[in-house]
Amino acid sequence: MPFPVSDGFDTYNGLGANTGLAARYALVDTANLSLVTGHSGSGQAVRITANPADPRLSVGFSGSPLNDFIFGFSVRFTVMPTADRIIPDAQPYSVPSNTTGGSGVGFDTDGSVWTYANGIKNRSAAGVIVLNAINYIEYVMKAADSGGVVEVWVNNVKVLDLAGDTRANDALAFASGMSFGRILAFSSDGTRDYDNAYIKEGLVRIGPQIIEYLQPNANVGIPGWTPLSGTNWGSVDDVPNDGGTTYVSASATNVLDLYDVIGLAGTPTSITFVKPLSVAQKLDGVSRTLMLPIKHGATQSDGAALGLPQAAYGYLSGTTHETNPDTGVAWTVGDIAGVQVGLKSQ
Repeated sequence: MPFPVSDGFDTYNGLGANTGLAARYALVDTANLSLVTGHSGSGQAVRITANPADPRLSVGFSGSPLNDFIFGFSVRFTVMPTADRIIPDAQPYSVPSNTTGGSGVGFDTDGSVWTYANGIKNRSAAGVIVLNAINYIEYVMKAADSGGVVEVWVNNVKVLDLAGDTRANDALAFASGMSFGRILAFSSDGTRDYDNAYIKEGLVRIGPQIIEYLQPNANVGIPGWTPLSGTNWGSVDDVPNDGGTTYVSASATNVLDLYDVIGLAGTPTSITFVKPLSVAQKLDGVSRTLMLPIKHGATQSDGAALGLPQAAYGYLSGTTHETNPDTGVAWTVGDIAGVQVGLKSQ
């Protein structure tokens, strides 16, 4: 479970269930949640406009909760929160923190960042968060009654470095998900957009991330799946997804489609991981699973067999590949040009 959560929000076709944001997140006060242009100038980000209804989106993750983790995300404030109305944005579920006031990262009207350790609210210098700019936050947490660690980084600069008691109590000891927009006060006028979010197991910081979706642009070989119409790759290339207007289908096992994908929009310094994603369903009563293979060179990695939702589309997140399956070492920027992704029925 190296990356139990990672999301760039580009694939959602609104806030609704099945193929929208509510397919993966628990939403509160959708009137104050919206999808807006993403932080790279394309794609999507999630906008939260706070008010007394406490708008937020939250997601848990399967598997064991984490004691040591890093929570990263980009945030752009268009309206900073009013003084004394503190918003602990980026608050993981059940995250350890020695405070009754909440945990995670908080922001205030002067552009400062705060968090808790040793039962004390610790605040950075003013102005580390710049209004109307992309600020990348990394929240590093090691939960312990003593010897704990809390760090907050903004755009690769450490603005808080705390140690000591970072665990509130034995019952609240681990992170098991994340929540954006949680409010500790009665109201706030802070408006902010979130993008490029991840939770990573362990304490090795990876720096600011851009989560980019590379959709199919050509078939590889002879397709095995059947499109509703048109080409196979053209039936599964929609970002955001089209809610099932176009699709491919298969009724047998071990049916394989592979696709080439578009290139990277920019030139990153490194590639952290590659993870396939699909929106899928099954319509019969037979037990089915779906694999989301990736291939590079001569090596194909099918990944985990994923259960399919019955008669309603749902998001399937494939195996996180931190290394190239063909070379066995970390991905290079050049590798991405040769990546293929696909579908394999089981």
